[in-house]
Amino acid sequence: MISVSGSDKSALWIVAAILTAAYVAELAQFSPALPLQDYPNHLARALVMADLMFHDGREFAAVFQYHFLAAPYVLGDLILAAMLSSFGLTAGAALSIAVLVVSLPIAVFWYLRTFSVPRDRCAVAAILSLYFSTDWFFVKGFLAFRLAIVMILVSLALARMLRQRWTLSLYLGYGIAVIAGYLVH
Repeated sequence: MISVSGSDKSALWIVAAILTAAYVAELAQFSPALPLQDYPNHLARALVMADLMFHDGREFAAVFQYHFLAAPYVLGDLILAAMLSSFGLTAGAALSIAVLVVSLPIAVFWYLRTFSVPRDRCAVAAILSLYFSTDWFFVKGFLAFRLAIVMILVSLALARMLRQRWTLSLYLGYGIAVIAGYLVH
């Protein structure tokens, strides 16, 4: 078995942070013009939703109405609408892509930590999952599916934590994660 010294572990996390920042910056600079197949549809829907929810429908009230329904796919569009309303189209779209890309490595890290996987190995898994966060589903623009994978990992991590130690706060967190998973995909 290969042992890794403390300074090597720190260097591994620095490399992971640099790779993540570079990867996200590269993707974010092209958003919202990324040629993702389904993404423009979600972006347009979120732009209309942001106008109707946060700006009293100044631009789209004559054409659209908004009625919240607890239905699949709505949470991703609501998050995107909030980002577009807060940061504008270009910055909001870039931020949403950045959050989406880094959410998988964070979820993988957290899930692995519930198994007491050493942090240096979690860093390697985070780097690999950063690559997988832009797989075929990302390129096709199925961002809700990508976010659903994150929610599954979060739900599994919380379920594992609940099995180890039951608390009301963990149970509520698990319930919220399951509901959010439904609303995402």
